[in-house]
Amino acid sequence: MNKFKAGLLAAAIVCFSGCASISQHQVAVGTIPTIPEASKVSVYVDLRYYQGTPGDATADGTAYAVVEGVARQAFRESGIFSTVGFSDTDKLHAQKFIRLSVYEKTAHVLPVVTTIISYFTAFILPSYGSSHFVVELEVIDPLTGSVISKTENRDAIHRYAGLLALPAAMAGNNPSKALSETLGEQFKAALAEQNAQGEFRPQAGAH
Repeated sequence: MNKFKAGLLAAAIVCFSGCASISQHQVAVGTIPTIPEASKVSVYVDLRYYQGTPGDATADGTAYAVVEGVARQAFRESGIFSTVGFSDTDKLHAQKFIRLSVYEKTAHVLPVVTTIISYFTAFILPSYGSSHFVVELEVIDPLTGSVISKTENRDAIHRYAGLLALPAAMAGNNPSKALSETLGEQFKAALAEQNAQGEFRPQAGAH
């Protein structure tokens, strides 16, 4: 039993030394037309991060800063908004309100099973795990708090660990890159869909 535990520990060391995280790119990012500066609106983003799936999730603040960084970049690169804010102060002056909910569901059983398989194959066969992401973007009426429009999309990151995964890991397929690519594409796709529906046009008489 002790040898088995030592073997799993060794497997973990090998896995982390050769761990590749790869975005599955399941979301097509739509084209966002160039918007004149005079037509851009300011936006407040109510960002929420959960572990689980919609309807069965728990709020998790541990990864909030990382997800916020990806969201800020995606919103700015979209070219839709004049300013993007995430604080209560930003909320006071924003023309548009968005609730952005991110759900992460990571399998916990399969990686253990595949790690055991990797152990018995001398770490040549890679172990495998996956994280599935659901992004919900809701345009909110600032006066009533009701949802005006909603977009949802899904994507995933697959993780491979072991000797065969080492080349992919050395090629830069790390967890940070995979997360930025996956969520960034999901955010931009949701924004493109809502923009195509005209949800981010300035209101008549707005300044």
